[in-house]
Amino acid sequence: MKLTIQSTEPLRKKQLAAVQSDISLDDFLAHLDQHEYVQELKLPHHISSFNFTKKAFSERQWDDVNVKARGLFVNMVSKQIVSRSYNKFFNIDERPETRMQHLVNHLQFPVAVYDKANGYLGTVGYNEMEDELVFTSKSYTSHVKQNQHASWVEELFYKTFSDVQADYIKSYVRDHHVSLVFEVILPEKDPHIITYEQDQLILLDIVKRQLSYEKAPFAEVKRLSEQLGISCKQEVAVFHDWTSFL
Repeated sequence: MKLTIQSTEPLRKKQLAAVQSDISLDDFLAHLDQHEYVQELKLPHHISSFNFTKKAFSERQWDDVNVKARGLFVNMVSKQIVSRSYNKFFNIDERPETRMQHLVNHLQFPVAVYDKANGYLGTVGYNEMEDELVFTSKSYTSHVKQNQHASWVEELFYKTFSDVQADYIKSYVRDHHVSLVFEVILPEKDPHIITYEQDQLILLDIVKRQLSYEKAPFAEVKRLSEQLGISCKQEVAVFHDWTSFL
């Protein structure tokens, strides 16, 4: 299977884009196709992944389009999002909307803080055309064997869950139209600063497979992880007002 990064440089527009919150997927894909700071990677089974470019990161060029182009996987035939994780996020004071003078008027309490495990990000979504789970990481699906990280997500998934659990997860992500977002811990294959004794999947979030970012409440993340017998992210603090936040 040949992999190509689609280049449409002559067509791309230099100005940053703003899009309506209710934009259709077809229209959004057109924005992605013409965006200077987005690249498309064509993958097996009619899937393309979209990610912001290194130039966007180095030049800090962000808008309503390329902040969504982060771990976004689309079946280009059925025109369905098969998997997605988080929008691009920013540190405090990194962007105008994350500066303290802006947050004072816009930050909504309560604000929860979670402990983040030290692995890499992997998602489990669903491709309706193939009626199969989609395992992704670092812009690739597990069908692309040249990239090991997505394949490792699939391998660890089937080592972690029984056939009954895997069937339940497939029904869950299909019927709820979501992706499961995991921190993937592989101490030997993918070591990090924090050391772990064993391979594990840690459930971080349950994200809707749609353009507008939406995730399930933490209570549902906790419930599902307990049902499946795995760990999830840990809540370490909740701030109810500015006094406690600062």
